[in-house]
Amino acid sequence: MGEAPNAVCSDELIEVVKEAVKDNGYITDFKEALPLGASEDVTMMIERVQEKNGKATYMLFPYELEYGHHHPKFDLDESVLHVAVSTYIDIVNSLMKND
Repeated sequence: MGEAPNAVCSDELIEVVKEAVKDNGYITDFKEALPLGASEDVTMMIERVQEKNGKATYMLFPYELEYGHHHPKFDLDESVLHVAVSTYIDIVNSLMKND
């Protein structure tokens, strides 16, 4: 087990997401940053995108986990999926308006 570097999300992209979901009734709490690191695959992808002058961020849609992500009994709580899907739809719609 190692430790991943903290992902540094692109401030501009955080603002895009925040604006896109402002009227989303499923979003009850929006945190621009949290004192936690992401897994090494996410941090490596974010760093690589930013090295190429791209913008990157990650989003969390929290729910109670009985078992951790890499545990054999990990089970995704499907009730959070509508929040995630509606968020991605809002972001796509917002970006398409700005083109």
